[in-house]
Amino acid sequence: MTAAMRLTVEVPANTVATVYVPASDPAKVRESGKAAAQARGVKFLRAEPGYAVFEVGSGRYEFR
Repeated sequence: MTAAMRLTVEVPANTVATVYVPASDPAKVRESGKAAAQARGVKFLRAEPGYAVFEVGSGRYEFR
């Protein structure tokens, strides 16, 4: 059985945030059911050991 993690992020209006999502493979990260790198308002920045790093604009995001 594989454990799934859910990370909910809310970013205030007129701001951006850098989000570190614990992940061994950035391609497997989802935001609201879509591949995170292709989700609206989400930009993949880089992979770091144990994390996928994204930039997000204002709004509410749910990463899995």
